[in-house]
Amino acid sequence: KEYSSHFTLREVTRNEEYSDKTALHFFELKKLPEKTEENKNDPLLQWLWLINAETEEELDMLEKSDIPEIRDAVNVVRYFSADEQMKINAFEREMAIRDRMAEIAAAKRDGRAEMEEEIKKARDEAARVEVKSVKALMTKLKLTAEEAMDILETPADKREIYRKMIEEE
Repeated sequence: KEYSSHFTLREVTRNEEYSDKTALHFFELKKLPEKTEENKNDPLLQWLWLINAETEEELDMLEKSDIPEIRDAVNVVRYFSADEQMKINAFEREMAIRDRMAEIAAAKRDGRAEMEEEIKKARDEAARVEVKSVKALMTKLKLTAEEAMDILETPADKREIYRKMIEEE
């Protein structure tokens, strides 16, 4: 029934506590109490609800907390969630472009010289997609171009090209 368990270390034969500074705390998130008026200001419960949050509504509720650290943590969760989704999207786009480039390279090896133009187009499209992701991060998370490229792990040799493309748009 309890969602929290607290264990200490003890010497077995003398039943002597090892230290009052060492303990294990376990929290069973499935057993957390419902959010009610009487427990909504409990800091421990708020942290556990944050760890257990699965929906935007739960984050919205925690964002109204009286505890500044909880509000800050909600912002960090949102930042890293957006960051992770952006990375996933960028990775999927990059894989699609690489697949297309591999198809074009294979066709070129087969003797089709006209594929060089297709390879150039694919590289240009890859750059446009990356710049689009950088700009989305800049807008959504209010980052600089450099910070956005850090998050997307943009290679150093591409950064200057992307900066120019961003400035031109």
